[in-house]
Amino acid sequence: MAFCREIRFDRMGAFAYSPEEDTAAAAMPDQIPEEVKQHRLDRLMQQQAAISREENEKRVGSVCRALVTGRRGGMYTARTQWEAPDADGIILIGTDRRLNIGDFAQVRITSADTYDLKAELCEERL
Repeated sequence: MAFCREIRFDRMGAFAYSPEEDTAAAAMPDQIPEEVKQHRLDRLMQQQAAISREENEKRVGSVCRALVTGRRGGMYTARTQWEAPDADGIILIGTDRRLNIGDFAQVRITSADTYDLKAELCEERL
């Protein structure tokens, strides 16, 4: 946890250790109970959620080029070069203008939560 606090990953995934067949670690005595592993993972991910939100909040007000990827709940979804598809958060664009999936749009980040960002169009599509 100290390492993650120091490094401050923008995004991070983690999992609890699970023994793999035919490995030295799986044969070691005094294995950690599942509930302890889960508790440790939960603490780590809570810490990371706070870091992720802080890092996302730093992006509020910035302008970036975003690829329109779909629609959700009346908003367009998008991502920049910094968000991996199907792994990282998304950018939700609020606009009455019609955008096409695959278009690039210049957007201004208007708000942030732990994983996703909200944005508005700020100029003509790129």
